[in-house]
Amino acid sequence: MRGSSGCIRNASVVIIEADYCSLAQCAKVMYEYGFMLIDIVDRVMYGEVLWHCHLVYLRDDLMNENLRPPMFERRLWHLLP
Repeated sequence: MRGSSGCIRNASVVIIEADYCSLAQCAKVMYEYGFMLIDIVDRVMYGEVLWHCHLVYLRDDLMNENLRPPMFERRLWHLLP
């Protein structure tokens, strides 16, 4: 990811394939590039533990209130399977 900074900085959306070992590193690098995590999709679980997923990032300057999840609407919260 570090070697592709020119391409990433010009992107609007970046989707990263990540495993449980690389989640924190991906978050740090994408934050440095000015991106915000907006979704985690295609989750693969190993028992009850997240093993693999795709992280969807949006460039910060494109974020708006319509794209932010309603974080404090309790009725929308649920446990992950």
